Amino acid sequence: MFDVITIGSATVDVFADISKKFKEVKLGDKVLITDLKFETGGGGLNSAVALKKMGLKTAFLGKIC
Repeated sequence: MFDVITIGSATVDVFADISKKFKEVKLGDKVLITDLKFETGGGGLNSAVALKKMGLKTAFLGKIC
């Protein structure tokens, strides 16, 4: 039995670190990406992870986008 079942989306968030010399990036600019990070995201999945860290037994029901 679960304490909470979250319903929502699950996504992959991509974070790009760029060269420090760029203070502002405009649409169409080409920049050097120094590092890429992939993290889980989405409303349903983020809620399930947060509740699990609080000690609740959680489940996730949703669509992987």
